[in-house]
Amino acid sequence: MADDNDDEVKSEASEIDEVLNPEEDFRHCGEQVQQCLYEGSEIPDQLYVALYVAKLRMTYEYKGKDVLKSALSGDAKKELELTRQVANLEEELRQMQDPESKIKRKKKRTPEVVEREIEEKRAELEQIKVIENNGWILVDFPTNFSQAMLLEQALSGYQLPADLQPTQREREANDAELLVKPTAKPAPPKTLIPSGVDAVIWFDASRDECLRRALGRRIDSQNNMIYHIEDNPPSIEQSPLCEIIEPIDDESESMACLVDRWVAFDQASSGLAKWLTQFGDEASSSNLLTRIDAGGDINSVYEQIEGLLRQIVERKMQT
Repeated sequence: MADDNDDEVKSEASEIDEVLNPEEDFRHCGEQVQQCLYEGSEIPDQLYVALYVAKLRMTYEYKGKDVLKSALSGDAKKELELTRQVANLEEELRQMQDPESKIKRKKKRTPEVVEREIEEKRAELEQIKVIENNGWILVDFPTNFSQAMLLEQALSGYQLPADLQPTQREREANDAELLVKPTAKPAPPKTLIPSGVDAVIWFDASRDECLRRALGRRIDSQNNMIYHIEDNPPSIEQSPLCEIIEPIDDESESMACLVDRWVAFDQASSGLAKWLTQFGDEASSSNLLTRIDAGGDINSVYEQIEGLLRQIVERKMQT
């Protein structure tokens, strides 16, 4: 006989399936983008965000709180049981290696067999502790405050307090303030707001460095290999190659386009940074926004990013 709670869980799951239909959402977004392009109109930020979120939900299966809680509980029980088994095996091995031990040994149980079993159990323990690497990265998105706000709302449900509908108590308090001036209260201390993403990496580099990297790129038209005249020049042993490489004929890398992109960035960066710095992990005082010094070589940039990702993984493992 089915339990009423089971029916409620099934009903909730079916409602989620109806609400989260990423394939249909993605198709609908594509139609809207096509319509904007056909009309020559600008694609709205809401549509950009909807397109990204639909693609993410198509790629990564939705898991409700009950599913995640059940998986975590199962892993915790398994980890506890494996830890107990390892302790028992280690005690058994100690007794085997103790010449004064009076415990009867089984014929097929040898120290080698027990050591192998301990290694196997420890390997299972390590496997449980490994975090599944199935995350995602959005490159060059969001690019402005509006996109960042809409993306956060889509991922975590967070909205600006001013955008929320007032509660009955808040409406009554506002009406009362018309009659009686409220007692002044100190503003509560600001805390970091949990975000729907783990980190935002902001690459800082000077304009001169960006220009040098963009204008120094070269391409081998025969095999589409990309070079840089300073950072990654072709081998001098292949002299014909030096004659083949040519500047990349890409309008997006032209001087005029770079200036336009810098102007757009300057206009949007302040609001975007102010929004992002509100979020983070309060327990570890880790801000969502991390600025990376991208003016160095590729190895230094890689080391900075790797260090940040290690901190995120360690924080997730502790929680």
